[in-house]
Amino acid sequence: MSTDFPHVLQVASGRLEYNDEAFRFMKQSKSFSKVPLINILWVELNDEDQVVVTTLAPTSGKLALHPVVAELRKSKAKTQKEKDKEAEEIRQEAQRWADKLLDAAYKGLKRNRKLRAFLNPIGGKGKGAHIYQHEVEPIFAAARCKVEFTSTAYQGHMVELAQKVDLDVDAIVVLSGDGGIHEVVNGLAKHEQAARALRIPVAQISTGSANAVCVNILGPKDAFDIGKCCLNAIKGRPMKLPIYSIKQGDKKYFSFLTQAGGLMADLDLGTEHLRWMGDTRFVLGYLRGVVSKKICPVEIEYRLVQSDKVQMAASAKTSICTTKITSYHGTRDDDEPEGTDGWTKFEKPVMYYYAGGLPYVSRDLMQFPVANPSDGCIDLVIQSRAPRAIMLKATVGAEKGEAYWIDSQHYFKVSGYRVKPTGKGNFTVDGEGYPFEPFELRVHAGQLRVLSLDGRLDISSFTPDDAILDATK
Repeated sequence: MSTDFPHVLQVASGRLEYNDEAFRFMKQSKSFSKVPLINILWVELNDEDQVVVTTLAPTSGKLALHPVVAELRKSKAKTQKEKDKEAEEIRQEAQRWADKLLDAAYKGLKRNRKLRAFLNPIGGKGKGAHIYQHEVEPIFAAARCKVEFTSTAYQGHMVELAQKVDLDVDAIVVLSGDGGIHEVVNGLAKHEQAARALRIPVAQISTGSANAVCVNILGPKDAFDIGKCCLNAIKGRPMKLPIYSIKQGDKKYFSFLTQAGGLMADLDLGTEHLRWMGDTRFVLGYLRGVVSKKICPVEIEYRLVQSDKVQMAASAKTSICTTKITSYHGTRDDDEPEGTDGWTKFEKPVMYYYAGGLPYVSRDLMQFPVANPSDGCIDLVIQSRAPRAIMLKATVGAEKGEAYWIDSQHYFKVSGYRVKPTGKGNFTVDGEGYPFEPFELRVHAGQLRVLSLDGRLDISSFTPDDAILDATK
């Protein structure tokens, strides 16, 4: 891309570049060389005759605020009248430059976003308030965002806040783990204008344990980079994701990420006291579950769409995450009984079941490597009874989705599923505990919005063997 002011500024390949002619009104210019446009938060000419470009620049491997400052060139005219005239010309040229750069930095985006921010102060390691005050708030201020901030006081508070959120906000920023987004989604679904409310984009700032949305949107490397999370809230573009309605008895609620029973629910609920460990607590919980080798007492039925692992892996590497909006209430009455037609029952003993629509559930676990938010399905993994050695093998390469190929890990794309407990156990939705009772789940494609800098999910580490993918050609 190039701007329409070539003698003042050149923009190429998403970066600011320059030559001497472009900066003739400044004393120095080299510090502006090759600044990524996406990292430029603001540009201004201040009262001290300085051009200030506020950027997010890598500092110790993380993005942090970094202002680039250049003094305006002083006039060399002999008379005061000539000096004043030249000084004004320099300021006008500098202002044009600043305006053009700001336009380029926010091309196609709205500046001064209006953000509604919710903080869970006890999420993750309990450092959310400190992170907001010392990192998040200064970055939003530098980008001239308008922020309304609330620190929650009790579980379920975000549900209440989201239920009453103003529809004119540009995004909802959630400083929490995935449980916070779970509350926000269920609050938006209860909004008096739910369909419109669910179209408000959500951005996560990673102050929880797993932070799956950040991992999927920014990638495992950048998921815990607070500066990158803030940049996504400031400049991310809306991307559509499905939500899942869960009917359990006479109650109905929504999920945006995962549902789990058996070992994968036990490892979450059973390690709540280890939140100080961050996402490492999930690994410890898994190892405990492997040792106990408990069977999950459930009957599972599902509406199968696809189960060929090779075909699904091949499709995942070429899929594009776009989806067409469907009716918020689905294609038929939610109270219409399903009956038995089209349902398949899983007949083997189950150690755990795990369902989700995004590849990563934490940065150490790509549980659903072929998940695609645009396919109208949810990916259902059922781990049948297996030796401990096989279960331990699943931890090797888990961050790359390698457990996908284990034979005892049955992987299905389904349009819905239902579970009937036959004993006692744990059930989680988006990492939150729910009653271990019968339920049925349905997919609602494209109902949720999240912010994404590039509009894609990160599955770059999932690299199936070429020979396997060649079999699909």
